[in-house]
Amino acid sequence: MIEMGSRALGLKISWHFEFSRHNDRRESVSDLVCVDTGQQLCPGVIDHHQGKGEPSCAAKEVIDHPELIRDHLLGPWLQEAPQVPNAPSATILWCLLTHTSPDWDAVLASYLAVRIAEDGVVPEPIRTLVPQAVAWDQGCEDFDPSLQTISPALLYTIAQADFDEDCEKMAFAFRLLDYLHTCTDNRGISLACDRRELYENHSEFGKVVRKLEADSAYYRSDVENGRTITVELLGRNRSKRAVRTLVCLKTPQSSLLKHWAHSIGVPGSDPPRPFECLVVPYGLLGRHPSGSGVHFKRVMISVRGDADVFLGDIGRHLELCEQHEREQRGIVQQGAARYPEVSPSPDPWYDGRGHGYTIVDSPRGGTLLSYQQIIDCAFADYRFPQNTIAS
Repeated sequence: MIEMGSRALGLKISWHFEFSRHNDRRESVSDLVCVDTGQQLCPGVIDHHQGKGEPSCAAKEVIDHPELIRDHLLGPWLQEAPQVPNAPSATILWCLLTHTSPDWDAVLASYLAVRIAEDGVVPEPIRTLVPQAVAWDQGCEDFDPSLQTISPALLYTIAQADFDEDCEKMAFAFRLLDYLHTCTDNRGISLACDRRELYENHSEFGKVVRKLEADSAYYRSDVENGRTITVELLGRNRSKRAVRTLVCLKTPQSSLLKHWAHSIGVPGSDPPRPFECLVVPYGLLGRHPSGSGVHFKRVMISVRGDADVFLGDIGRHLELCEQHEREQRGIVQQGAARYPEVSPSPDPWYDGRGHGYTIVDSPRGGTLLSYQQIIDCAFADYRFPQNTIAS
């Protein structure tokens, strides 16, 4: 096992970042690291979406298996070109691949992978962010509605919406993590990484804090323009119960919708009346060709990761409907099936198996189903009047 990084070996590294909307199974490729994508946990491929074992995330897997980064990238180089002390070296190009629209887990895991490859170890202050990343990825993170505490994950979540390009989102995340590393190495700064004071006077991150404050008004508008319904969901004890659900009828303006929804629920309610389940569409495509309402590119259904209810077979049912729609349109997909026990699609609905079945997400390439069809399939006992899902 290699215990050092490229810097100790005198190597000059240039990183190239790529982003893919596909989540096909990937095999090891030299000079390439896949993070939060690839459907494997093996040298050069760090993905946690297999639904095995305790709750995890890509960042945790990188920390737990640094050899999958170090040995994969440095091993072949050491075999083919043994390092000569103090000898000049050419710049080596390494590529890091993650998914499009990278979330906090993807960018944190990418940063950790770079640090491991270059330095051999992860800075301790950044390592301490990993448990929070697990909670964030699993949908059971703490959220302070007063915004007196602001986690780096929260800061990134609202800031990334301002960037059109995925590489810009990644660059922002790296600036944020470099800043945290610098601050926590400074003995004159004793603030924890989630203290508001660490960010609010910073030239770049202070602007993001002010965006966080403004986001609550957007959330109020999203609730007013949505529908509150009650659906039956399966409990962890296998019995069903009624669950208060917010269904957004358009792409939300609030970047923090799920956090406000799970903490305060209906704005102004006293005591708070949180929403337990959320149905959120993104990317309006217009009217659906079938005439069954509007069509969004992406739809997510979720409950808190630590909720006593879960989404059961909703993801599987939606994928079966999606596969039927593909067959009706004569669409043939290429690639190995992601969930062969459900459908032959390499890009199916995600059923939440890596998140305790608390998240259902449409195919990364977009869904063929109308919003009404999705609602009908997910919640068979509830139907919207046709004129309530507006464009």
